[in-house]
Amino acid sequence: MIADQKNYITTLNVFYAKVATSIIQVAFLLMHSYLGFLIIQIVGTLISNFLISRKTNSLYRDIFPLKSSLMDPNDKKVLLSSSLGIMGQQIGGIIVRDTNNLFISGFVGLMAAGIYSGYMLIANGVMTILTQVINSTVATLGSWNISMSSSQMTDILKKHLFVTWTFSYFVVSILISSITPFINIWLGPAYNFDFVIVLVILFNLYFSLNRLTLLAFVQAQGLFVKTGIKSLVEAALNIIVSLLLIVVFRLGVLGVVLGTTIVNLSLNIWFDPWVVYVSGLGGHLDFKYFQIYVVRAILTFVPATIVEMFMRSVAGQFNVGLYLAVSVLLTVFVATAIYLIYVVRNPEFKYLIGLIKQRFNKE
Repeated sequence: MIADQKNYITTLNVFYAKVATSIIQVAFLLMHSYLGFLIIQIVGTLISNFLISRKTNSLYRDIFPLKSSLMDPNDKKVLLSSSLGIMGQQIGGIIVRDTNNLFISGFVGLMAAGIYSGYMLIANGVMTILTQVINSTVATLGSWNISMSSSQMTDILKKHLFVTWTFSYFVVSILISSITPFINIWLGPAYNFDFVIVLVILFNLYFSLNRLTLLAFVQAQGLFVKTGIKSLVEAALNIIVSLLLIVVFRLGVLGVVLGTTIVNLSLNIWFDPWVVYVSGLGGHLDFKYFQIYVVRAILTFVPATIVEMFMRSVAGQFNVGLYLAVSVLLTVFVATAIYLIYVVRNPEFKYLIGLIKQRFNKE
């Protein structure tokens, strides 16, 4: 369906499954049954996958008849290896995502796990929105990958990375100053983490958001085998590093989220772009990529953190609602000014402005 640009069907399926699963999971949490919580998550995923599979068979019955001539052995080998790669990618992602909750509830406590869930609910909501937007471009990227040259695809990759960074820059900058007062209003001050833990959680979100472009190119170029193996290695490293930080260094929640950060900075930060640039585009990964990445990360976190520290120093002059509003407005002003200074001569920025103008002209 992705290749046929009908990914919206899959998106709706996943959305409905997540809503239904979340409602049932809340019921199990109220009954203090974490095992039931996990079982429902697995069952919900299996049902969602079954429904997508049945829908695919229904839509493409004429194109992919179930009983036909045998597939070419080479095609069958490629399909099998790609499927195993995707499976490894999914298993690794689930382990990384869900072991954090298990470690926090098991080694720190259920209260800390509940607080962590509140922060992750917001982070996952942001992640889901951009994931759907990025996934909608995969079919087009796959088509361009066949018809365009390596240099043209490299140029598209740079523009894609810039657009994704722009989204993550503003979202994460605003969350740095707004997520704690928002949780104060929503759940109460008892459900707040220390600011250092919040920063690490938001850095992991920032990293994941910026990875989405690279993962989209991995899908478009069919580079599943290498990334599948890497995902399993990533999951194993995440478990080892997190346990080390929790058990040996006794860092608690900070150790869990810091474990994810360490794995991202030691493995994912170089492997994902390497696969896309070298295996996908036939080029090379130079130092300039990492230089740009570091500069953009600093621009995202340093100004927003300074604004938040300033707001905390004058927090006694505001109630929580006014504090949230002033923090967001001040952060948006500072972030926008810094962004415009950084991108004013950037060719990717001109491309983004062109996309926006094109969108408004259509309307």
